Amino acid sequence: GGPNVPVPTVEIIVRMKPNVVASDIAKRTGLTATRKSLINNAWVFSVSTLADVPAALAKLKKDVGVLEAFQNRQLPGTRTKAFIPNDP
Repeated sequence: GGPNVPVPTVEIIVRMKPNVVASDIAKRTGLTATRKSLINNAWVFSVSTLADVPAALAKLKKDVGVLEAFQNRQLPGTRTKAFIPNDP
């Protein structure tokens, strides 16, 4: 195997303030809320490419309903492929 470093993904984990709805954040930011995160009161938002992540993060961090937002990284050794191409 290669170096054991987390691989960045096009997903952003967004921790929301209490009583905030993910769809409201999605509307305000123009981003897509993909699924509920395993973290309490958090959702996974997705962008199309890794290049889109910084701008999306900046938008999300400024949103009134967001506690914190960070890029999801995939740890190698979780028995998935090290890199999963994103099919449209």
